Amino acid sequence: MVDPNLSLTEQEAPLTEAEKKDVVENAAERSRLATNRFLKSAAALLTSCGLAYLFLDGHARHAYWTSACLIWVSLGLLVVCLNYGATAWLRDLKNDKDPTDRWD
Repeated sequence: MVDPNLSLTEQEAPLTEAEKKDVVENAAERSRLATNRFLKSAAALLTSCGLAYLFLDGHARHAYWTSACLIWVSLGLLVVCLNYGATAWLRDLKNDKDPTDRWD
């Protein structure tokens, strides 16, 4: 089994075919998770920006509540969205290389 605490170059013995398959499947699963997180955070950001627009100055609902809180939430979601977007993008870059090529 592959030790998760070591990188592929620090393993004691070459990987078997089953272990190579596990590594590739794990990388694909993590890439899918990163992409899903990015898409969900982007949807939350767009929803938050849309809600903040309803309470901007000059809009009919501005009299009921100021949009300052929603703007801060949108800024926080922007940071989260950028973080997940960068993570997904970097994982896609790393997936261009096959991690099992090091043992061939």
